[in-house]
Amino acid sequence: MPIKVIHIANVKSASANPGVRQQMEWEKRASQISGLDLEVELWSLDESYPGSVLRQIPSAYSSFLGRRLHLYRRVRKAAGTHEVIIVRHTPVDPFGMFLGQNVRAKTWYVFHTLTYYYLRTRGHMFGRVLSWSDRLFMRLTIGKSAGIIGVTDEIVEHEKKRLGLTFQKTYVYPNGLHLGDWNQPLTDSRGGDLKVIFIASQFFEWNGLEKILLSIKEFDGHPNWELHLVGRLLPHQEAFI
Repeated sequence: MPIKVIHIANVKSASANPGVRQQMEWEKRASQISGLDLEVELWSLDESYPGSVLRQIPSAYSSFLGRRLHLYRRVRKAAGTHEVIIVRHTPVDPFGMFLGQNVRAKTWYVFHTLTYYYLRTRGHMFGRVLSWSDRLFMRLTIGKSAGIIGVTDEIVEHEKKRLGLTFQKTYVYPNGLHLGDWNQPLTDSRGGDLKVIFIASQFFEWNGLEKILLSIKEFDGHPNWELHLVGRLLPHQEAFI
């Protein structure tokens, strides 16, 4: 019998997180082609539809704490039907620490950003409170879990240092693309000046765009290159540009 794996994510709005939704849709499609027994669920307040990874959080759990309580209940239920549970880190989740040891032993937590810096962008004092709370809750939750997964080596090392824990196992699981013609060679149509492209569904402050723009502003040379930005910009980013 193949190992049954489930990947669970919980966001307030899937439509506001198109990148998360697309990643999980691709992951589900890739698992089907590969013959893996992998379930993928993206829980949000948005309406779900057949064939999608989307699952709708009941209205009774629509609040900030309610969504986290619903995630706790879903993970606990999944432990009875799956050997491996992968949970996308939901910031400031006070319920994960109450999962039983048998549940946490098969649960991996996935980090997609540098949590400390992400939460600190929410405001000076408020961000500090969020960062402190998340660190406390995750230390109590992850200490006895299967391990952590990060989309980059940097994120894995950041979380190990932030949480002050030595994990038995860590993995790097990069974001991926699933293309229908993935096995076909690309046509090289490059020409003219060097072109650099930065793609994001939304350019948040923790994406690093500000650092790139600042380096351009401070550079006094005149290279023949272009920077293309694809995605929604924040007002202050547009003003800076």
